Amino acid sequence: MPANTTRSLGIQKKLSVFLCSNTKGCRQTRPENPYLLGISHKTATMLHPATVLLSSLVLGLVIAIAFGRQADSHAPSQHHGAHHGGNGHNQEEELRQGHEHAPLPSADNVKLIIVGFRHGNRNPAQFLKNDTTHEEWAWEGASQLTNIGKRQAFSLGKFIRNRYMNLIPAEFSPSKIKAYSSSAERCQMTLQSAMAGLYRPNKGRANWNAALSWQPIPYEISDPLLRMYNVKCPHYTTSYQGISDDNVDAATKWLNKDKELTKYIAQQSGLNASLSDLADVADNIGNMKMMNVPLPNWVIRPTIPGYPPKDMYKAIMGFAEAHQVLCADDAECARMMAGMWLDQVITTLKQKKDGKLTDRAAHFYAAHTETVLSLIRLIKAKDVVDTPTSAGMIIEYTDLPAPAVRFIFHEPDPTNPDVRLAEIKELPYCSGQQWCPLEIFIENIKVPAFSDWQAACKLPRCAI
Repeated sequence: MPANTTRSLGIQKKLSVFLCSNTKGCRQTRPENPYLLGISHKTATMLHPATVLLSSLVLGLVIAIAFGRQADSHAPSQHHGAHHGGNGHNQEEELRQGHEHAPLPSADNVKLIIVGFRHGNRNPAQFLKNDTTHEEWAWEGASQLTNIGKRQAFSLGKFIRNRYMNLIPAEFSPSKIKAYSSSAERCQMTLQSAMAGLYRPNKGRANWNAALSWQPIPYEISDPLLRMYNVKCPHYTTSYQGISDDNVDAATKWLNKDKELTKYIAQQSGLNASLSDLADVADNIGNMKMMNVPLPNWVIRPTIPGYPPKDMYKAIMGFAEAHQVLCADDAECARMMAGMWLDQVITTLKQKKDGKLTDRAAHFYAAHTETVLSLIRLIKAKDVVDTPTSAGMIIEYTDLPAPAVRFIFHEPDPTNPDVRLAEIKELPYCSGQQWCPLEIFIENIKVPAFSDWQAACKLPRCAI
């Protein structure tokens, strides 16, 4: 699968905040606060003066908060709470660290976690024709991780540290964790950003540089594990080809649902009316709105019948991650994308149960939409529609009173990349149970798993 089919957005679902709360006369606006950090002066000059003033005030507030958080990170914590594995945060801190959905139960008895996540927010793979604003808001380059994406990943690392502080030591040890990434630069950078949030040697023997609260963490790159579309794999290509060509029923229905709309978007954007290109349009428009760059007139003042009252922005964002979602929803495509990863999840849990990974506390995987969402589909977790940038799952393992797992879905706050949301998702084969017995869990997910990727790809041995 080419890079331009990998979508970076998913955080556009709730991009609205209020300028004030509990006050009459408030008006709704885009979240210019935390997402505007790093915007260039040239881009800022395109904004309304009032917006620039508001952004400046909010930027100052965010910086003040950031310094406050940094100071807090040096202060000793007291043990008087259970929501984050026993750390002592007050209610405000708990909300900031990602429990807006509902307080998570204690992690005190968790003995191992398997954390999978999509790369953070990235720039589109291709930009709108005749649009030069991307030279400012996408200065990192096509498909590259943005500063917002780095902050999303960093918040994940902080969330892991706060929740599992009793499981994962503050000092890095190779026997405690294993980290994996696909070969994509955006995934490697996301993993490194998450590890920077997890391991912050502020003091003690791990603090090797007083001016830098960071330490290098090793990781392995494996595309057969996390990016099968970048591997020579004939069977994967066969499984994905119909989706890629928009020939499967789900794709044609998607495109034919509103032909006038797809034609309009293609004509105005300069891209093609394929699901892949329409998803690229969604990447552009979504990131432009996130960065507070004025949207094109054809989006805010559409000339197609029915818009308004229909929302053109919402219609465009409906194409985000199209091929990736279709792959995850197709049994064979999902198996080829995440079957090897699923096998490693099962093997790791078995080894932990059998006492072969006594010291191991965590495995981390930085991957892509179609890989992460496919794994979630293979595990059959309920109520997970998509995976916004940096979102994914945490599988918690315990052996008290018996070996069992618990599934948690995590994602960034849609209006603040520095906040992580998380909630437990039900596994249908363990309905009504927070902890699913390990034996039942494995029995219900093992069929699509494979360890020999060459055989799964149906490669002749002489070609390997």
